[in-house]
Amino acid sequence: MKRVLFLSAALSLLSSVACTSNRTDRSNPSVRTNETVLSYGSLVAQLREGGLRVETLDEIQQPFFTPPARVISIGDGEAQVYEYVDDKSAATEAARVAPNGSIGGSMPMWIAPPHFFRKGRLIVLYLGSDVRSLGRMRELLGVEFAGQQ
Repeated sequence: MKRVLFLSAALSLLSSVACTSNRTDRSNPSVRTNETVLSYGSLVAQLREGGLRVETLDEIQQPFFTPPARVISIGDGEAQVYEYVDDKSAATEAARVAPNGSIGGSMPMWIAPPHFFRKGRLIVLYLGSDVRSLGRMRELLGVEFAGQQ
């Protein structure tokens, strides 16, 4: 009988641990806990899950980052999403961006306030000031590492 109770308790514990990866934050059901933005696709999906209207636009090549950017419209602005092959490559290029948003010693003329985010293999440059969009990006990507905060 003790073995049955022990096995039952162990299975219950394993079951609860396995279910935490898809658990949602009860205070905000649109925010998944323990979920990491790892790709362009997961970022777009999670922005949409947060209730934001996201439209995919073009792909552009900027002189200051190696990969092409996938451009999305979000809120009152646009975001350029750079996806690298690994975290190290993203970190290396992010280090070239100064806190004020200048890159490699030159200051681009931004169409709106720049906000640089980095998480894992992604660098996201959001050009805009929509409070809701910025809030959701901060939830998913953390605080800006450069630009306006």
